[in-house]
Amino acid sequence: MVPIAFIEHQLPGRVRLSVPERRGDEAYFQKIVRDLSTLAAVRSLKADARRGSLVIHHDEDLLLLPSAPLGLATAQHFELCDTRAPRPEREPLWRPEEPMNPLASLLTLLGLLQLGRGSALGPSSESFWNALRASQRLGSRGLAADYAILGLIALVRLRMLGSATSLFFNAIVAQKASIGVSTSIPPTIAK
Repeated sequence: MVPIAFIEHQLPGRVRLSVPERRGDEAYFQKIVRDLSTLAAVRSLKADARRGSLVIHHDEDLLLLPSAPLGLATAQHFELCDTRAPRPEREPLWRPEEPMNPLASLLTLLGLLQLGRGSALGPSSESFWNALRASQRLGSRGLAADYAILGLIALVRLRMLGSATSLFFNAIVAQKASIGVSTSIPPTIAK
């Protein structure tokens, strides 16, 4: 059975598809690129197995119709759905109703102490590292962006000492680990 591909965005001559069922399947996306790049109407293809997406630049505006060459070629790889892929609900980083892990509690208190002492912003390297961990381990792009911005601010201010933000971040990681949310780094997909 072929997976469902969702049209995420479409312009004349360009379409972006997502195939969530095959996210991470490098061989699947390589085969699509190999098969579809032989079609005359396809100008370029870009597949991202890590995200489960495919961008097709083409010559014809209605190329994905079943009777069009690309429509016939894609039918063997996926079933096309003209709606956007359903977005999974994001889990909040912290739920007040969950009992607080003792380590997370301690780190939060130490973070508040540092904040009270005026040490809210840590070194830029620490903030950039926390941004990476927020993205990879917690799966939170928003938190990662926040820490990247803090890293830039710290870089401009030449901050070199430990911080409240570091302790708050480690409190979140400790809390997630204590309630069974995986904080391991997911395997990367070779390009």
